[in-house]
Amino acid sequence: MNFESNDWIAIDVQSTLDRLEQPFNVHTDHQIPVGEYVFTRFWLTTETNETRVISARISVGHGQYYHGQRSGLNGFLTFKPNGHFSLGSSYGFNRVKLPDGAFNANVISGCMIYSLSTSAYAQLFTQWNNETERLSTNLLLNYIYQPGSDFYLVLNQIYDRTQPSEKRFVDRAILAKLTYWYQ
Repeated sequence: MNFESNDWIAIDVQSTLDRLEQPFNVHTDHQIPVGEYVFTRFWLTTETNETRVISARISVGHGQYYHGQRSGLNGFLTFKPNGHFSLGSSYGFNRVKLPDGAFNANVISGCMIYSLSTSAYAQLFTQWNNETERLSTNLLLNYIYQPGSDFYLVLNQIYDRTQPSEKRFVDRAILAKLTYWYQ
């Protein structure tokens, strides 16, 4: 339902079919076995108008999850003081109950975007996951040197708290990509 203020509220039903050909660890102590799974989740979401200086979104969900249940809460907050700068943060919480036990999963993230011009911007994204005890950082620089043609420079880094202190930076990468639109 949309309001005149461009705020909105929605109820969403998600049906999922997942065919697992290999078991996977959904948590340190919980493995989902091979098989076919059908589950349904319900979400209630509300969001304020994204064009405001401060906007927010909150979602609450509950439903089936493989042979168990999952309840979740997600919150997003964004600060956009002008057309060049945006700062956002989010928090996601999931309570998962499976036949062999239960666990909680928390994900915290933040994003900062700065537009230098209509053809160049920088974006910094960070995310903390309590399950993996990892902090992921991604810095993206984008330059549009002609319409449809871009140059990207990406720096990725993963910090793992479960490793010994001298080995906690487990993954670092610098990537460059050049696209050219040929007419």
